[in-house]
Amino acid sequence: MERCLEFDSHSLSDRATIRHQKTDQFTFSYIRIYFPIEIANIKELCVESAIIPGILADQLKNNKHIIHELDSLYGASLEFKFQKLGKYLVLSLEGSYANILDSKASQKYMQILQKALLDPFYKEKYFSDSFEKSIRSLHLNIIAHKENNYLRLNYLLIKNAFPKSIFGRFYLGEEEDLCDLRPSTVYSKYQKIISDSYIYIFQISNSNIILNKTFLNNIPKSSHCTKNNFVFSEVNRLDFKTIVEKPYKGPSFLGLAFRTPYTYKNPNYYVALVFNKLLDYLLHLKIRNEKGLAYYAGCELTKHDGLWCIRIGTKAKNFKCVKKIINSILHAVISEDYTDSELAKCKEGIINSIYSVIDSPTLRIAFLFDGLFFDNVNELEDFFQKIKSVRKEDITKIASLILIASIVEIVGADGNK
Repeated sequence: MERCLEFDSHSLSDRATIRHQKTDQFTFSYIRIYFPIEIANIKELCVESAIIPGILADQLKNNKHIIHELDSLYGASLEFKFQKLGKYLVLSLEGSYANILDSKASQKYMQILQKALLDPFYKEKYFSDSFEKSIRSLHLNIIAHKENNYLRLNYLLIKNAFPKSIFGRFYLGEEEDLCDLRPSTVYSKYQKIISDSYIYIFQISNSNIILNKTFLNNIPKSSHCTKNNFVFSEVNRLDFKTIVEKPYKGPSFLGLAFRTPYTYKNPNYYVALVFNKLLDYLLHLKIRNEKGLAYYAGCELTKHDGLWCIRIGTKAKNFKCVKKIINSILHAVISEDYTDSELAKCKEGIINSIYSVIDSPTLRIAFLFDGLFFDNVNELEDFFQKIKSVRKEDITKIASLILIASIVEIVGADGNK
């Protein structure tokens, strides 16, 4: 297997390192630049960061010069994205350009990247011009997460699993926070993200690095810029809550959230991955296939906070029965009441899903960024070996340490009959 996560590392300064992989495997070159910034406190507004990609995307779309320049480079692309990882908000700029470009055209693309990043940094007008349109779009997105029963389920599971914690903050922010947004405060937030962040830069191409020290030196740096020290959530026993909401429309959902210590940096994370896959398989088998009580049954472990969630799409009248089945499945796993072939099948499923990293340059970059950000870099062969080495007794040990944090019941249209 190609060691697809072998990147050459080049330090550009004390605030940035570029990791470059030279390969002829792809017809396009790919660049991704990450700007992570720590959320200072529970009152900090996530909406200030969440609105930024929309504003920048709108400005890019309306910048005829940049659009023309990108088109002249055989359909080169640029896109701003945003995510929340535990206590960090991460703004990223992603781009691609055709490998047929010569060095002069590649440098031209670098200048476009720089312009896309720095023009908004020095021109507050960018934020005022697109503010109203972007705030409406963000507002609609937040509302969608509250009105869609499945998205609402996820929102409530996370919020109540981490009460009064930054880890429980919704990544888009809250609807009531929108009234406090101003173009000037969003502009200041963007300046802070760009100047305070330790910058992670990745390039996959068939040519040499195009992002150099000149590019980086033009990005302003504040005295607060330090490399992140990722802080993971603490797992403390707490009284779990049962949240019942009755919109009486749409499908009904049942969700259970468990606090675990099994983040990406935890040595037992790989055991937890297999545990999660095994439970996912058994939930689908027992609740959906054998009992016919659900149209959807699955679970997920999030690597940045160790939160493990079970989500079941079923009729409200089945909630009590489904919870009993979930409890029996958990007891069966802890007592190792499953076959070796079921365990092997789950391991194989994890490995097959990770194989997609090999064929996707963007997934390669995302996989490596997670490893660097969480200080746990793995080559795929190492990752696979850790999955293959998981034993039944390992699963039993970690399963006994999870703590129920919240139960959420969304009663849909079927509950009103």
